Amino acid sequence: MFSLDFLSGNKTVFFSILICFVFLFNARTQNLVPNGSFEEYYSCPTANDLNDGQFELCKYWWKPTMGTSDYFNRCNNGSVGVPNNFWGYQEPYDGDGYVGLGLIGWYLSSGNYLGNEYAQAKLIRPLKPCVEYHFEMKVNLANYSRYAFGRIGALFTNSSIHLNSDSAITSSPQIFNQEGIISDTAQWTAVSGNFIALGNEQYITIGYFFNNVKNDTMSFQEPIGFDDQGYGYYYIDDVILIEVGVIEQCEYSIPNVITANNDGVNDAIDFSVFNKGSVSIYNRWGNVVFTNENDTIWNGTDLLGQKLVDGVYFYIVKGQKDKNGFIHLIR
Repeated sequence: MFSLDFLSGNKTVFFSILICFVFLFNARTQNLVPNGSFEEYYSCPTANDLNDGQFELCKYWWKPTMGTSDYFNRCNNGSVGVPNNFWGYQEPYDGDGYVGLGLIGWYLSSGNYLGNEYAQAKLIRPLKPCVEYHFEMKVNLANYSRYAFGRIGALFTNSSIHLNSDSAITSSPQIFNQEGIISDTAQWTAVSGNFIALGNEQYITIGYFFNNVKNDTMSFQEPIGFDDQGYGYYYIDDVILIEVGVIEQCEYSIPNVITANNDGVNDAIDFSVFNKGSVSIYNRWGNVVFTNENDTIWNGTDLLGQKLVDGVYFYIVKGQKDKNGFIHLIR
């Protein structure tokens, strides 16, 4: 029979190793999307105000455009409740809440574009360059939808997106459904995929990143409740983003400017991708001001953590592929 007696004299070492393993495992499997199942709220949603389902009450999420995204929770038993609400009937995939998006719509009589709706949040921490991530969310077509679509997706960006209209965000999403049109109103459908981060992506936006539905639409049913509006409306739940691992052969692009002013945008460079190489940054006089031996994140400070003056610095990377170049530090 296997025994742990051989560890009896090294219990402290054993448990220290075990704790480190658990910490690293949890860090790798941590969901980087805050409130990904939409359980937390600032206060319970109470009504569908002028077709605006009080999305702002869902913690850590907001609307990046003027589209009227909605928040549903079981704490309400009315128009923005769960499982019954003004878009139909659906139990959550997980917990008591979910959000709803009219992915894209148009006026049936005229054919004029009506707009898109999105949901956006700031990730728990920025993504690392040359690291692979797995994304997944559950989607469900609402009962009162006029149309069904397929290419719902997720876009990851370095800065938040703000549009003073309900127009489409036409950036290319890292993940979007490629398995055909999602028309199931009973069961939740998984939309998932992996991607390699460029580095410092801090925001997630969910929606439909096209301003038309060419080759990606089907007529689902006759309009119910919205006489002249053709919507494809989807419930979203259980949004997950986890780290998979470092891509060894990835070509990492080092930015040539950082604005280290603590505004959360382009404040630092993450050199952890070069964990098998060396990184050195020099000032204009040739003095080393940073190495990845003393840290992996350079935010415009020297080896002692003191702020460096604005200016141009030179870096040398020694690894599988040597790199060198200039970085302009601006505060």
